[in-house]
Amino acid sequence: MRCPSCQDDFEPHVTWCASCNVELLPEGAEPPPPAPDAHLGLFHAAVAEELGAMLEERGVPYETVTRDGDVELVVPRAERNALRTEVSASWPDIIAALEEHDAAAVRDQGGQYPGWVDPPLGGWVDREGHLVVDLEEDEHEHARTIGPMLAVIGAAVLLLTWWADLGVGGGFAGVGLLIFGLILPK
Repeated sequence: MRCPSCQDDFEPHVTWCASCNVELLPEGAEPPPPAPDAHLGLFHAAVAEELGAMLEERGVPYETVTRDGDVELVVPRAERNALRTEVSASWPDIIAALEEHDAAAVRDQGGQYPGWVDPPLGGWVDREGHLVVDLEEDEHEHARTIGPMLAVIGAAVLLLTWWADLGVGGGFAGVGLLIFGLILPK
């Protein structure tokens, strides 16, 4: 038996991969195509139609959900980051491929990515050298604020200890929080 996700081999009596939480496939069996389960973006209807055609050409399964006149595209999680990066990098070409009246309506929306309701806010190069234009859904943005928040609380405790003369314990707590907050990765 083989895991379709991590490709690990298992003994014949094992039916479930504990690491990936997926059902195992018999040796030689083709894995099913990945199901659309990750939000690619919310787009103007004409842009979503153009992107849908691009996804169909590539054989990428996708789903559409209409929301207040705009269209959400949902793609397989494994392909989401690469698609967001490609769509971001080729946005002017995507708009140019629209019919003239649709392109004009999209351009009238303004912004860096007109026609993309929830465009990526930034990007970086990951450890494998791939451009990533947005956070993974399971990464927590608030994790970046814990360190600075603890440092501010530590400084406030130190000031309160000095002002209210709370003694050595308050001073140690304030210094500890301040140092711990400065050490945590931002």
